[in-house]
Amino acid sequence: MRLNVAFGLQTEICSATTCAWLTGSVVSVILQTEARDVSLRILASTGLVLKEQNSVLVLTVHDQEEQVKVKDIRAMSPTHIAKLYTAYVRKQAQCLLDIEADSANDSPALTQLCRWTMEITAILICFGFGDAKNLEVLYSLNMADGTLSHEALPDDANDSLLATLQLTDAQQQDMLHLRRCLYIRVGQLSRERDAIMSTMPAAAQPTHSQPFQLDLKHTADKLAETKEWADALCTNRANESRAFVYAKICLSRGILTSIQSALTMVHQYPRGADSKAMLEVLAKQFEEPSIQRLSEPCEVQHAADWQGIVQYVDSLDASSLHGHTPLLKGSAQLDIPDA
Repeated sequence: MRLNVAFGLQTEICSATTCAWLTGSVVSVILQTEARDVSLRILASTGLVLKEQNSVLVLTVHDQEEQVKVKDIRAMSPTHIAKLYTAYVRKQAQCLLDIEADSANDSPALTQLCRWTMEITAILICFGFGDAKNLEVLYSLNMADGTLSHEALPDDANDSLLATLQLTDAQQQDMLHLRRCLYIRVGQLSRERDAIMSTMPAAAQPTHSQPFQLDLKHTADKLAETKEWADALCTNRANESRAFVYAKICLSRGILTSIQSALTMVHQYPRGADSKAMLEVLAKQFEEPSIQRLSEPCEVQHAADWQGIVQYVDSLDASSLHGHTPLLKGSAQLDIPDA
């Protein structure tokens, strides 16, 4: 993804440093939009109704179809998001009770549960990836009253959740494989970013030129250097953002069943579901390598493994709405050498 900037003749010529600041203010918006669009495209392929090229969500939590523009969700207050989330969790909880009484794969309660779980997921995506500050809000939002709290969940909260989910051995191995692939990928991107940043001073810092050298050509050359650096950094951040989006959907939409995804939201209410924390608790149980260890350079050829995650997520559709879709399919997990 390239950052396209149009340059016009102006009476004032910006320095390269000023250009870098202006470019940076656009990068986060581009990354947020791409992450949101990737997520919504995947959700749409699994049965969520979207109209007008992903610009409208059709919500049914209030027992009738309601069309809500993505831009309006992006602008919602934390209190509004909390009220919506609470309404969906109540619906999910009732469905879970109904499913206990009728566990058939074609039960109306299971169909509704899946629908409402996807709808609230789409709402959170549109809100969280609509503004960088909104993501921070979601991490600390109390869904019961709309207030913000940075108080950590109890240490045993995710242990209790994992016990409630009753994961199969295959699901656990899929989750561990996903975690390994994700953080190996993130580590690679982090090293690439360090390499990009190491070139920043030469590109971003203005040189101490003599007055007669401060002309339009000199400034334009510096501007081009800064834009090249910004483009590379933007691409790197886009790849990292995309990695977390694919990992989130791989877990919630493919590895976990629709019942387990709903249980995750209901169990952790009034806090939002924390997929990363859940993965870390599972990794600790299996004595998996730490995030730091996975992020370090190693001999593992992970490109094909990460591409496998991408292909897996892209293959999810309405035919696999409710159950666990195997990720590994009999293949071995990544082998991380000892430190």
